[in-house]
Amino acid sequence: MWWIKMHAGWANRVFVLLFTAVAFPFILFGQSVLEKEQQFYAAVAAGNVAPAKALLRDLLNEDSLGIYRLIDPIESLFLPGDVRSMATPVRAELVTLLRVYTLGELHDPAGPAVWLRSKAMLALRYPAQFRDEYRPLLQAAIEADPFGCPLLLYQRWLAASVTRFKEAALPLEVVAQDWARASTLLYSREIRVTQEAVRTARTTQGIALQLRNAIPDCKKLVQVYGKAIRKETLSSASCADFLTLYALQDCNTASDLWQPAFDCAAQQAPQAWLYRLAATETQNAKDFRQSLSHWQTAANLETDPALQAADLLHQAQVQAMLGEFRAARHTIKQASLLHPRWGEPHLQLADLYLEGAATCNLSLFDQKAIYWLLIDLCYTAKNVDPGALQVANQRIYTYQQLMPSREEAAFKGLKEGDTWPLKCWMGTVTTVKMN
Repeated sequence: MWWIKMHAGWANRVFVLLFTAVAFPFILFGQSVLEKEQQFYAAVAAGNVAPAKALLRDLLNEDSLGIYRLIDPIESLFLPGDVRSMATPVRAELVTLLRVYTLGELHDPAGPAVWLRSKAMLALRYPAQFRDEYRPLLQAAIEADPFGCPLLLYQRWLAASVTRFKEAALPLEVVAQDWARASTLLYSREIRVTQEAVRTARTTQGIALQLRNAIPDCKKLVQVYGKAIRKETLSSASCADFLTLYALQDCNTASDLWQPAFDCAAQQAPQAWLYRLAATETQNAKDFRQSLSHWQTAANLETDPALQAADLLHQAQVQAMLGEFRAARHTIKQASLLHPRWGEPHLQLADLYLEGAATCNLSLFDQKAIYWLLIDLCYTAKNVDPGALQVANQRIYTYQQLMPSREEAAFKGLKEGDTWPLKCWMGTVTTVKMN
């Protein structure tokens, strides 16, 4: 039993040491903090605003990390009643509240996104009081949770960029960079959160329209950047900004500037979004080989699997335009592996089979049998992606009207569940279905 007593003795010593280490600072300092917190609660409950604010500032000055958990009484203290009927708050009070949010961001184990959003929503309420911090606060909140934050934050972020640009407080290049970042995040969100894809797309379109009306038009962009681009005196970063604005305004009046601007911009560290712009531009110009190369580069540079999958689908579209249907099918399947919860690759594969079948010398029955395969792809799309449900169901209904009739299948000796080969470049089999 001696070893039990020895271990018990050591356990007691360890407990005493731990208790001393934890409790000693509290004995020295914790009592005053606790008393101030109690006084703070009492002052809030009694409606004694000035003493409560003074106590809160004392607590913050003592860096009490737990104070951010008092957020409800703190918000009721600083933002009482209906915000719209309030007098303009004193900036110092908002800064104090901002400090509370910052403590939460730093020390809340739930993560910083909630607190960054709180700061952003505070800035939305009082943009005048957060004049300089407004735009960075909104951007930080979005970056912390780009797929879960309110879409309103994106709108306000770019609106703040426009406002500061009009006030000559923000260069046009920063507006371009904000748009490049925001549109990329929104594009990724549209792919990832498919249930709200329509709302996200409308938000992106609304922001783009707002920016088009605020920034220089195509003619002015040429005046601002054209000379420097032609003389090759513009920095690569500024060339990239020009291309962003050029694409945003959908310019086609300065096509001679596009390639030299792209060559200039490509000298900086390669970025996927830059090659997306190039791929879209060359595709619109019907230079499909060059467009294909740019889409491949964009996909290789991209680190976000959702955006990489989208780049691959664009690549497959161009491959189909070039008649490379087998390669396009392989590319679509790669996209599906990268983003398995996205229905779009399966729907695009259905389109590919339908388009590519026209290049094959198929019998009338085989032309109809393809729809069995398309129905399977639509079922897969809606099973993996709730956002694809409506489109997939509409297609299934249409394809069922076009597939072989029961009599046609029976004439071939087929029954439901049998397999049927699809030849030509497709080289696959499909399952027989009956109406």
